[in-house]
Amino acid sequence: MALPSLQSLVAKAQPGTTLRIPAGDYGPLVIDKPLKVEGAGVCFWGDGTEPALAVRSKDVVLREVFLRYAGSRANRAAPPIVLAVAAGNGPQFQNVRIQGSVSGLAGESEPWWLPDFLNLGELNTPKALFTLEIAVPVNCRLATRISGLDFDLPALVRGICQVRLRVRDLTPDSVIAGYVEVVSQQLVRLMPLIGRVTAFTKTPVLAVTCLARIPPDQRAQFARSPALKETNQHQKGANHTS
Repeated sequence: MALPSLQSLVAKAQPGTTLRIPAGDYGPLVIDKPLKVEGAGVCFWGDGTEPALAVRSKDVVLREVFLRYAGSRANRAAPPIVLAVAAGNGPQFQNVRIQGSVSGLAGESEPWWLPDFLNLGELNTPKALFTLEIAVPVNCRLATRISGLDFDLPALVRGICQVRLRVRDLTPDSVIAGYVEVVSQQLVRLMPLIGRVTAFTKTPVLAVTCLARIPPDQRAQFARSPALKETNQHQKGANHTS
């Protein structure tokens, strides 16, 4: 279904009704009336200048959709905005997943820092440990559907967090792929993850590999943010767990 047809469906829909969108990829969409939008298997794409979804009305409910942006985030401190909510509106979300930034939504629009991509590289042991830094402005939790991947401390307290990932029960000549999810009360943010398992070494050594660190300039920016000024001591303690 082409974008004009989809936007015209919104234009024709009666306020307060449910709009069910067929699975597929769509360009940016504007919702300017009270609607419940359902879209299992639906992905809205922003183009870097327009958000994937703009909400300009009260009483909007969004279910089972994925919001992303096309192109590169080169020369941007933060990913392009994929969800823009006009002032005074408070949409409800049910299993809405995003890759990108948010504007106009309390708790979700403050500074976040998540890696664009997590590359575990080539693994040659049955299990491995990784660390990364992320910054979250609200309490949230980590989750994943990747088999054999878990976290020492899945509950995140707002601030700059030290996260430890563990992968186990690996088999040679296999691929690890999927998402690490950062789940807040309203949205699910996704970090793509991939790794490849090669033949195991005869004397495996379990080392801790750092996947991502917050750049110094952005760390200073986050330290000045009221939402992130408190360092997450709970997560820092993950560095001392075995």
